[in-house]
Amino acid sequence: FNWAVQQGLIAANPFRGIRQRNGEPRRPMTDHEFRALLRATAPARPSGRRPGKRRRRPSPGERFRQVLFFLRYTGMRPGEMASLQWADVDLDHAVIVLRKHKTIRTQRSPRPRVIPLVPLVVKLLNRIKDQEPLGAEYVFLTRRKTAWNRWSLGLRMYRMRQKAGLPKD
Repeated sequence: FNWAVQQGLIAANPFRGIRQRNGEPRRPMTDHEFRALLRATAPARPSGRRPGKRRRRPSPGERFRQVLFFLRYTGMRPGEMASLQWADVDLDHAVIVLRKHKTIRTQRSPRPRVIPLVPLVVKLLNRIKDQEPLGAEYVFLTRRKTAWNRWSLGLRMYRMRQKAGLPKD
C-alpha cells in the first residue's frame, strides 16, 4: 500500500498506523523434550507378545513415534507429512520430491521441493512400507487406515505434551 501511495494510485494507505501484535516466537524442540515425547508414546504396559516375535501392524503409539521421528529428521512441515504419498518417495535415491507444496505459488519459476533423506529415515520408510497393506496411497496412516490431518496431529501432540509434562511452546 505504501508503494501504491508513492505511485499515486491511491490517496492514502488504509493500514497506516496499524500495529501487528508480536506473539511468542516458536522455538525448536530440545533433545530432552523429544525423548520425553517418545517416552510418552510408549505403551503403558508390556503386551503379551513373546520377545522376538514382531506384530505385523504397529500400535497407535508406534505410528505416532514414526511420525515424530520423520518430522524430526526431515524438516518437513506437518501438513506435508500428512499428505505425503508413496508416489512422492524415491527410496532408491533417498529423496522426497513434492510437486505440490506451500511455497510453489510464491516462486518465480515453480519447481518441486526436494527433501534429502538420511539413512535413518530411509530405514523407517522401508519399515513402514513393509507394515502397511499393499496399495496404500499415503505413507503415514492412522490406526483407522486414513491419512493424518492437521487436527489429528495437533490433538495427538497436545495430549503427548501433557502426558510428558512439556510446556505449550
